[in-house]
Amino acid sequence: DWVQMIGGTAKITQAARDRYGDIECSFTDITRTDDFYTRTGITTTTHTEFNLEASDFVRVRCISESGKKWSSILAGVRNDQDVWDRTGWQQLPPTALGINVLMFGFDSLSHNTFIRKLPRSYSFLRDHLAAHVLQGYNIVGDGTPQALIPILTGKTELELPDTRKRMGDKAAFVNVYPFIWNQFAKSGYVTAYLEDTPSNGIWTYRLKGFDTQPTDHYMRTFFVEAESDLKKHKPYCIGSLPRHKIMLDYAKNVFMVYKDRPKFVFGFHGEISHDNYNLVGAADQDLLEWLQWFNNSGHLNNTLLIIMSDHGHRFAEIRNTQQGKLEERLPWFSFVLPPY
Repeated sequence: DWVQMIGGTAKITQAARDRYGDIECSFTDITRTDDFYTRTGITTTTHTEFNLEASDFVRVRCISESGKKWSSILAGVRNDQDVWDRTGWQQLPPTALGINVLMFGFDSLSHNTFIRKLPRSYSFLRDHLAAHVLQGYNIVGDGTPQALIPILTGKTELELPDTRKRMGDKAAFVNVYPFIWNQFAKSGYVTAYLEDTPSNGIWTYRLKGFDTQPTDHYMRTFFVEAESDLKKHKPYCIGSLPRHKIMLDYAKNVFMVYKDRPKFVFGFHGEISHDNYNLVGAADQDLLEWLQWFNNSGHLNNTLLIIMSDHGHRFAEIRNTQQGKLEERLPWFSFVLPPY
């Protein structure tokens, strides 16, 4: 790729300059209209780097002095001054533990599948991070919303206001749910929610979705914009980057940009694991390096890290076996606590 995103800054790479000479790039902001549509903003042209200001997401179009072209869509995390002013460790209640919370999950990943398909990540969690792995964690309902709604709200869907699309105007948007990130926001935390596959999103496939953006930083907007471009790229990638790594990097960027602020980040990636039993193995090295980065950078010294899933495979061939039926009920769930 000609441009690399680090934190909230997009930089034309030296490798691209060495190969193609002087490069001019235009960056167009992508902002959220609602959960289903995006709009474009201001376009800025530069020969060096671009700092995100109006949005976390930009379309990039570059041309070299020889006329060669490159384009993509990039995700980073802007330093939002309004968020910066609203947040801070001093705002936490006196009884608070004073730690960040980072949750990241893969869809349809049983306890045993995680061990089989992500062995390097599993070994690092177990041997280096002393993760507490739940050995008998069982699903509380069928499907992703039925698993995540209790985790994120403390209630089942039936205990909450109706948000089903088919109920039309009688249904509320899912903002009505008492999501835990709202409590963190009230206590001075930066909040972020990361989700891919917008065409069958957790809160939009059967439910009405969010009418207003639910968290300070919200990655659905990126994937809504990118969805129409996916045929231009290799499977499971945007440019040279696997799409799961783009999401992992986004979580890292939140921690880089808001290093001195309390953070609650929840990411859930579905594409690479939902329909295929084996593909998630391709993410093992990237997940391992992601875990190593958080450990080596010192973030885990004051962060509760939760690596989890919603359930085991429900659609892959393994579900047709007796073993698969058992594993579908037993998702992966683990906790890494700060060392103190």
